[in-house]
Amino acid sequence: MKIVFIGAGQVFGWHAEQFCQAAPEGSEFYVVEPDDYLAKTAGMTRLTLAEAARMADLAIIMTPSSVRWEVCEPFVRSRIPLMVEKPLTIRWAEIALFSEAASQTWICPIVNARVLPRVEKIVRSAVNPVLVQSWKVRFRPCDYYQGWHGKFATDGGVLAQQGFHCLDLVCWAGGMPTSVKAIGKNLLPYRIECEDTASVEVKFANGCRGEVECTTAAGHDGNAGLRIISDIGEDATEAFAFDNASGHSILAEKVMTALSSQGAPPISVDSVIPSLRMLHACYVSMDQGGASVAVGVEHPKLGRGVITE
Repeated sequence: MKIVFIGAGQVFGWHAEQFCQAAPEGSEFYVVEPDDYLAKTAGMTRLTLAEAARMADLAIIMTPSSVRWEVCEPFVRSRIPLMVEKPLTIRWAEIALFSEAASQTWICPIVNARVLPRVEKIVRSAVNPVLVQSWKVRFRPCDYYQGWHGKFATDGGVLAQQGFHCLDLVCWAGGMPTSVKAIGKNLLPYRIECEDTASVEVKFANGCRGEVECTTAAGHDGNAGLRIISDIGEDATEAFAFDNASGHSILAEKVMTALSSQGAPPISVDSVIPSLRMLHACYVSMDQGGASVAVGVEHPKLGRGVITE
C-alpha cells in the first residue's frame, strides 16, 4: 500500500507514527512537502502533488484549512481514498464540493475524538438528549501563531481548530443545529487575528441545547470532555485527556480495516457538515457581540484572503 502524507507540522508526526504501525506490512510511505528536511527526517520519499495523485493508495491531507479542496481535488479526480484533517475546510463554497466528492470518492474527515471508545459509548447510548456540553483546554505558545495559525484567511481561531472537536461532538450527539450565540476573546498576552478562547451556545432542531467552551490560553494542557443529559435525567459525563496518539491510532486502524474490506469511511463527510456550517455562524455571532445567529450564513472573512507564512 502506498500512503502519502501531504502537509507538515506536529500533526504529521502523529499520523506518520500511527499509520506506519497500522498499515499492511510492506507498505510504502511518501510525503508532499516543500521542505526536503521533513522527508529526510522521516525517512520518506518526497513527491510532488501531481506525482502523489498518480500513484497513491491513500492520501492524508494536513495542509492549512483554506487550501484543503485545492489539494484534495487531484485525488478526487483520480478516485484515490482521502483522509482530511479537521475542520475539513473553512471555505463555505467548498463544503458542498466535499459533500459531492464524497459520493464518488472515499473520504474520511479526521475528527478522531469520535472514535475514543468512552466517547462513542455515551453518544450512542444517549436517549433524547436535552443538553450536550463539550470543552477542551489546550496551550499554544506564541510561536504557534507566528505562521498561518490564528488567521481568518487560513485557519481561524481556537474554535475552528482545537475546538472543532467540541463542535463536532455536540452536533454528533445533539442533532441538527439551528442557531448559535458565540463569544470569542483574546486572553493571551500576544494578540492574534482570531480568538484564542471561545464560548458557544447552540440550539438544535429537536429542542436540545448545546454548550462549547475551548481555549489555548490556559497556560497548560488540560483535558477535554463531553457531557450529555437526557430528558429522563440521565447524566453521562466523560472527561478525558485529549490523547492524540490514542485517537489517531484507533482511527488509523478503522481506516485500514475499511479500505481492506472495501467498506465505507468510519466517519462520513456529510456527518461533519452541520459542524462546518455551525462554525461560520459562530464567527458571525462573535462579530455581532454574541447575538443569536441562524446556522446557514457564511462568515465573510473565514477562509478568504491571501495565505502568508
